Amino acid sequence: MNFFKFDKMTKMKFILSILLLINSYISFSQSKKKQIEALTFRADSLIKIVNAERKLNIENSLKILELTTKVDEQDSKILKMISDILDLTSELRESKTESIKKQQEIDRMILQINSIESQKNQIKSVKIGSQIWMAENLNVSTFRNGDPIKEARSAEDWESACKNKIPAWCYYNNDQKNGNIYGKLYNVYAVNDPRGLAPKGWHVPSVNEWETLERFLRNSETGKKMKSENGWSNWDDDLTCSNCENWNLELRNKKKCFVCNDTRSNGKKTLSGNGNNSSGFSALPGGFRYNQDFMHLGNHGYWWSAEIYSDYFSLYNDDEYLFRNSSFDFPLGTTGGLSLRCVKD
Repeated sequence: MNFFKFDKMTKMKFILSILLLINSYISFSQSKKKQIEALTFRADSLIKIVNAERKLNIENSLKILELTTKVDEQDSKILKMISDILDLTSELRESKTESIKKQQEIDRMILQINSIESQKNQIKSVKIGSQIWMAENLNVSTFRNGDPIKEARSAEDWESACKNKIPAWCYYNNDQKNGNIYGKLYNVYAVNDPRGLAPKGWHVPSVNEWETLERFLRNSETGKKMKSENGWSNWDDDLTCSNCENWNLELRNKKKCFVCNDTRSNGKKTLSGNGNNSSGFSALPGGFRYNQDFMHLGNHGYWWSAEIYSDYFSLYNDDEYLFRNSSFDFPLGTTGGLSLRCVKD
């Protein structure tokens, strides 16, 4: 086809068609370009979002890793603490086991000591009439079952024990040397304790049993028969004038006694406080304790009866009788400390 052969109008139409086609192509290209730009912008935005999320994920991952590390460290510390607790528990268990063993050994030794003391007291006994009495004061520091009895080593200890009704014992003047001779002084709560102060096979004598002993010794000079042959203090006796001791008042008004010059006494005579111990009771003057005071060592001996709140018994260096005393007249029951003799069951 020869373009130049067409007429002018045809050529114009052809050129116009070409121009329209070019214009249409240009418009299409610009539209596509805008679309491409829009898609590129969206792609860039998505890339930025993805990068931001990726960065956030990385930061979160790092934080999670850090937290995981810290948790692992805490778990490790907890495991270490649990291990230490288990070790400590094991040590405590071993220590408790060792303490129990030591306590059992102590209890065994106490029972052995009590048994030895009981045997010692059983050996030192005497038969008086139908009764068998201990021939020395009780000197035990445990109850029959082996439980220890509190030793009051000071006035405060003794006062506290009596105030709080705690069984207790002491030596006279808190001196063990006295205990070796006279035995121990016990408070009422030790004597009355249900665990039994008297060793096995013995008991605290009742008032009736004391009086049975006295009757067997026939009352007269009972004390002399019970007291040991030594250890009791001497005493001074006023000597009655043998010349005028039987004078009545009328005779005294008539004449003066040329021997004593009416003093009725020829002075004093020192007499022994010892007995003859013919009964074998071997009583010693161990004195007693009242509150914080110790009294009459060497002069008097005092012993509990089972009727602890009413009666106790005593011997004196200057008398030959066994005396029954009332705790109501002299309230030893709450703060007193006396010796104890037991009688066989």
